[in-house]
Amino acid sequence: FSKPSIYDLSNGVVREVIDAETMEQLESGWTLKNVHISRIHGVAYEKMDELQLDMQVSARDLIDVTGNPRHVSWGELTNLILRREHAGFDNAAHRLEQHNRLAFPLLALWLFLVAAPWIVDPDRRRSMAVNLGGGVVAIALVLSGANVFRLLALGRQIYVPLGAWGVGLVCAGLIPLSWALQRRARIRGSIF
Repeated sequence: FSKPSIYDLSNGVVREVIDAETMEQLESGWTLKNVHISRIHGVAYEKMDELQLDMQVSARDLIDVTGNPRHVSWGELTNLILRREHAGFDNAAHRLEQHNRLAFPLLALWLFLVAAPWIVDPDRRRSMAVNLGGGVVAIALVLSGANVFRLLALGRQIYVPLGAWGVGLVCAGLIPLSWALQRRARIRGSIF
């Protein structure tokens, strides 16, 4: 491998960065050549001609773990997740994409069920612009919420599946509230 960069993390904080000219797999293990080490604590900078790296991964595993999860088929994505897991790489983005492929199409159903009571008994006094504006605001909130859940999952603040299914769960929770508010508006003439 040419010009590898290796990050040593402790509790999510980078302790040191190792940059090398080459990384080779020999019988004795992985060897880095022309190494530059930058550390947070202790000796700030160190240069070495050669450094042995204790890594139990084959060269093939490292080669096979790359790929944009959005550009591969379902089967390739599943294999990519397994290879990344075997190589010890983070696969949160790949698992999130896999869950999103199921969750995002179902989001249309959840949104329809939230809007259904208002579609069945529309307020005829509102203009088309107000109705369309409300839809645009709702879609903006859904897309913003989806990105918030995604970022929380990638940042390991929530479980990866929740990062994909979170907006759908919020919409599912809003369904009874939407029906109750519409019923109240129909009976009282206003939701307030």
